[in-house]
Amino acid sequence: MEEVDWAKKPRAGSRVAEFVEMGTEVFLLQRVRKPNPCGIWLLSMALHWGLYLGVGLLGLLVIGSFGAIPAFAILTNVLGIVACALGTMGAFGLAIKRATDRHLNLYTAPIDYFNLLLIAAIFVLGLASWAMTGSFAPHQAYIGSVLALKPTALPLLISLTFLLFEVFMIYMPFSKLIHYFAKYFTYHSQLCDDAFKTRGSPTDKKVTEQLAYTPAWSAPHVVPGKSWLE
Repeated sequence: MEEVDWAKKPRAGSRVAEFVEMGTEVFLLQRVRKPNPCGIWLLSMALHWGLYLGVGLLGLLVIGSFGAIPAFAILTNVLGIVACALGTMGAFGLAIKRATDRHLNLYTAPIDYFNLLLIAAIFVLGLASWAMTGSFAPHQAYIGSVLALKPTALPLLISLTFLLFEVFMIYMPFSKLIHYFAKYFTYHSQLCDDAFKTRGSPTDKKVTEQLAYTPAWSAPHVVPGKSWLE
């Protein structure tokens, strides 16, 4: 952007490179590992990979509900145990780390602890319900009953596991946990977007509208009652 007439030149870019960069962040959490001095990378990796493998587990339970496949049963058990163990360790570990690290607890809100403990509870119940039966077969049966719209009786622990999971799925879109969905827009529309803002464009109109907002909070550098533009 320091080049002469940069705005007049064709923009160079690669959608492939953009997705590679995004994937590196999603699966390796590079922006948590490199600039973060609080040592939360491994715990964050455990939590996120617990969630990723948990999604894989759910997929296997759906597939398995259409017919028993021995290899799938083994894979489901392994994936489920690893997912729940990682998720439990990551969620509890981050909650403890945030509560005990003075650099973290200053800006950790009560809702952050609630989110971590809610996720931890789901993983703990998942492990406990697996240990009760020694497999995820009852969980698979429940998924099959939901897909077939045929209610089935379940042990209390498994019912609680799915009840808490379903509450989480309802709650998640209204919480900061939805950040995974915004990841694409963060990269595509912000970090990897070097488009020039042109007068009258949709972006220009949005920026103009937002500059007219008046802060509802105070600080030494904010003049009360004035818009951002003022």
